[in-house]
Amino acid sequence: MGASLRYLTDGFDLHGHSGRGAFLVTLVLAAGLVLAWLWLVQGGVGPRWIEVIAILAVAVFWVPLNGQILRRLNDAGLPGWLWALILLPWGWLALVLLLLARRGTPLKSHQMSAPLRFLGLLGLGLMALLIASRIAWAPYWLPGGSMKPTLLVGDMVAATRGTPERGDIIVFRDRASGVIYLKRVIGLPGERVQLRGGQVFIDDVAVAVAPDGLFTETMAEQGPLGVLPQCSSGAVGIGADCLKQRFTETLPGGRTHSILNIGARPLDNTGTYQVPDASYFVLGDNRDNSRDSRLPEGSGGIGFVARDEVLGRVRLVILSSESGRFWALWDWRGDRIWRVVR
Repeated sequence: MGASLRYLTDGFDLHGHSGRGAFLVTLVLAAGLVLAWLWLVQGGVGPRWIEVIAILAVAVFWVPLNGQILRRLNDAGLPGWLWALILLPWGWLALVLLLLARRGTPLKSHQMSAPLRFLGLLGLGLMALLIASRIAWAPYWLPGGSMKPTLLVGDMVAATRGTPERGDIIVFRDRASGVIYLKRVIGLPGERVQLRGGQVFIDDVAVAVAPDGLFTETMAEQGPLGVLPQCSSGAVGIGADCLKQRFTETLPGGRTHSILNIGARPLDNTGTYQVPDASYFVLGDNRDNSRDSRLPEGSGGIGFVARDEVLGRVRLVILSSESGRFWALWDWRGDRIWRVVR
């Protein structure tokens, strides 16, 4: 019971996190309550029990799902008045109570043909399955540009559960600030990591890097935070091309990805980091514009990432918007929809 209540109340916490255990407990309790209501109040399981369970499942799912959505909006820096949307879940629950309270023969206006009833039930089932898929994956927004060029400001990505591997882009929550970050796993537990001239060394072996032309973007405010990009070509005017050097980095094991270089920076040369047990050393692909493991917390970085802080591994770009306003269809980046992340 406690886990279920925590799951429901987490939907009202912008910085909380709902675990899979609480999620499953909620489903079991919801099914039990529906069956008990039908048996004790309705006098037995009637022909409407499948529809009632489907509607109630959607209502129960919607409470914590709404909280998850609001947390993502909050992380993206959207206006604070959006907290008012948190009242919506209770509208669903009120509707369910009204449906369950109806007794006897349904009103004529509520009679539906078999095809319409089937389509309605199918729609509810698909909605419930989509929301239930939160057990396996979760959506996250990118308000910043530390993972360019792999991920862009305004990308919405899907992250799946599982133990991170070297080269994975992981989503994790900083314990001290509660902020969610996306970075790439470079160093594994027990390894020694160092940067020399911007090149990564793992256990004193250089990670292969090869030039790969230039990365070009427009000098303009990006995403909901209105962030301006940094350019290796120096200061440029609004609307001009902002250039960065692009390289292909090949990690031990053969996985490759693109990284960017803006210019000489203090963190291009570091001391040696000994990665603790059950932790990871992470870097942003946009190396000169990233808060990552090169600096500890309190000094402008995030330090090592503990395994139990990892929320998921990024697998897919679901949608992408240049402005970060996903309702503005004209701002969508069509070439990034449903794009696999490597």
